[in-house]
Amino acid sequence: MRGVYIEWLKSRRTKSFSIVTLLMIVATLWSIAMFMSAFSHPELKNVGTLFSNQNVNLLMLPIAVSVFVSRIVSNEREGQTFKLQATNGLGLMTIFRHKFLFTMVFFFVMSFAEIVAICCFGKQSGISIPMDIVGVQFLGQLLSIFALVTIYLTLAMVLEKQGVLLA
Repeated sequence: MRGVYIEWLKSRRTKSFSIVTLLMIVATLWSIAMFMSAFSHPELKNVGTLFSNQNVNLLMLPIAVSVFVSRIVSNEREGQTFKLQATNGLGLMTIFRHKFLFTMVFFFVMSFAEIVAICCFGKQSGISIPMDIVGVQFLGQLLSIFALVTIYLTLAMVLEKQGVLLA
């Protein structure tokens, strides 16, 4: 937990949250705008609100994860703090684990906030979304975040050029 807390302090100092939070807000607003199509199609009023081909998370989530991961790794790579941490006894796998846990916790909170906002808007609009559907959506989103973080963080730690990661 101490390593995750240190990662949080470093990310807060470098303002790594701002762009990713903006991307996730856009994704949430897009999902809320998608509700308008649920009003005209009664068969979409339950499952279709969270599972739809109009969902922008397929586009925004990989972008948000890659931007966030590249920002938390590039700052340390530029400052050559990996070498400093290695002299203090922290191996590359320990650094990877701290960054991985921190990124997962951050996107867990962002995904939870997004789904709560969508559910609240749905309730306010008269669309009833069963909790098991919400759970499946949340679990699916966490699994995709797990895969994306694993891939992007590994590439960010290995590759020298962070632009390749963003591409």
